[in-house]
Amino acid sequence: MCGSWPVLQAQTTCYTIWQDDSEGTLSVYNSIVYLNIAGLPPDVTDGPAYSGAMATNAVDVDPGFTSINNYLITSASTAVYNTGTSSYNSPYTSDIKGNARIQGTSVDMGAYEVGIFAIPVMNFTTIASGSANWSSVSAWGGNLVPTTGASIIVQNDLTIDQDASVSSLILAPGARLTLATGRTLTATTLTINSDATGTGTFVDNGTSKITTANVQQYLTGNRNWYLSSPVAGPTVAALTGTTAVYSYNESTSAWVTETSGAVMTPGKGYVAANGATSGAVTFSGTLNNGAQSSALTRSGTTSIGFNLAGNPYPSYVNWESATKTNLEPTIWYRSKNAGNTAYVYDTYSATGHVGTGLNGTNVTALIPPMQAFWVRVDPLYTSGTLAFDNTMRSHGSGINPLKVKAADSTPVQKILRLQVSNGVNHDEAIVLFNTNASDGYDTYDSEKISNANPAVPELYTLVGTEKCVINGLNAVTLNEELPLGFTTGEANTFSIQATEASNFDADTQILLKDNLLNTEQELVVGTAYVFASDVVSSASRFSVVFKSASVTTGIESANQDNQQVMVYKNANNKLVVTRSAVSSTEGNITVTNAMGQKLVNVSTTGSITVIDKSFGSGVYVVTVTTDGKSTTKKVIMN
Repeated sequence: MCGSWPVLQAQTTCYTIWQDDSEGTLSVYNSIVYLNIAGLPPDVTDGPAYSGAMATNAVDVDPGFTSINNYLITSASTAVYNTGTSSYNSPYTSDIKGNARIQGTSVDMGAYEVGIFAIPVMNFTTIASGSANWSSVSAWGGNLVPTTGASIIVQNDLTIDQDASVSSLILAPGARLTLATGRTLTATTLTINSDATGTGTFVDNGTSKITTANVQQYLTGNRNWYLSSPVAGPTVAALTGTTAVYSYNESTSAWVTETSGAVMTPGKGYVAANGATSGAVTFSGTLNNGAQSSALTRSGTTSIGFNLAGNPYPSYVNWESATKTNLEPTIWYRSKNAGNTAYVYDTYSATGHVGTGLNGTNVTALIPPMQAFWVRVDPLYTSGTLAFDNTMRSHGSGINPLKVKAADSTPVQKILRLQVSNGVNHDEAIVLFNTNASDGYDTYDSEKISNANPAVPELYTLVGTEKCVINGLNAVTLNEELPLGFTTGEANTFSIQATEASNFDADTQILLKDNLLNTEQELVVGTAYVFASDVVSSASRFSVVFKSASVTTGIESANQDNQQVMVYKNANNKLVVTRSAVSSTEGNITVTNAMGQKLVNVSTTGSITVIDKSFGSGVYVVTVTTDGKSTTKKVIMN
């Protein structure tokens, strides 16, 4: 036997390494490495003790030791795992020698024992000497039984592919621990840490016997967090630092303030109003594992059928794989936007395999650990069930449904992603084309939930009378207008642009039609259509039109004369001129009447110019000149 060590390998091969009388370097890969300048671990009893005379011409030895993907063990009870490379220039000297327990009797009498003891770990297989100066590597078989006081710290990624028993297992923030299929992990405590950089995750594909789990979730201050518990039994009091915790009752369509002693239900979503201080909260109890299900209702009076559910695991879980009985295939996340200026709803469709990205990253089917989300019971039913199991769990790295074909039977989708912005906040609407979708409201469509903030402009499309954030259509129909709704609670200047237009035929031209100004502009990714609007909620201000690029349309290019000019009348009967591309030098604006008489001659004022003159009913011609290039618009004042 190799002795009792705090490692996670039941059957392995152990190595001890020694150096001859010349300096050298050593590289060890994918192993458990015991660094001990006093010799090998005291509980190693295999083989005879070396007691022969050491060389009399001893010299100082300063071997360079490079560790790559190893456990580095510096005491009898602690092991720290690291990926990447660490280098050590250890203070090994010629007095480190003698009494090293090794296999067999054939020993180089001129060797200096440097006390490096290596064990290949888990699914790793190799140990390599990096210099010929290292005379040899000896090995013997053994059975490692971790001591009851062992503390294993996982810094990065670790797969346990052997049965293991430890006292304490600690995951650093962002570390990922996997228990392999058919293996058993026994631990007195499992601690999964979280900080501002990330949260550790644990995927259990085997059998875990963990007495107590302590799972952290880092919460920044002065905001609400939608979360759920990864363990059974904690009370709301675990959410330290919060000023209030709420749950949602679908049947009464009301928020419920939870008391500190209320027990948190696995699979249920909660909202924690965090105070000013950022920090980690800790859920302590028995890990949620295996099959988990939640009963959902559709009996409320407002927001009918919406239930706040939660990921029950300390790992990601796949929404597309979840068992959704009588549920719509869409989930909605309530979160802060990328600029942290407003709360928004991000939406993901399991049928369309596409999601919005108002938080700064397009959401996918992978629901983060401890994340609460909205689901909805289908209108045809009064109740539903959401169920997960361990086969749906992952660490969140790998397949992104937006980038990978879901199945051979799933056609390649055409996706148009539109974004509206007021320069601070933005919103999205998605149109996708899939031959399995209908043009009516179906599972390829996701309902629009308003962000309920006048400072956040909103876009949506219509399927019948239903406002949709994701609209699944069967095929592109040329020259047919798709209504694009626009809402704003504040008067401002806005822009609409296509942030994605994928898989469309090269001959397809996508146009944005402004029905108020009777203008059209091609939607080219990265080029914005700029307009001004008062407070409005309109389902008909804009339309999206698909045309064949080979057909002459007479539509102005978005880049014509390096500017796109729009002219409209505001509430005060003043003319407003907007430009989408602004020169470094100011331009000039002239307004003439139908008889050609010049009425106004003013300079532009940036991207938007208000002409301070009242105009009566009639036809006016507005000419904007910048850098010697002119654009003319005709305006009818009623």
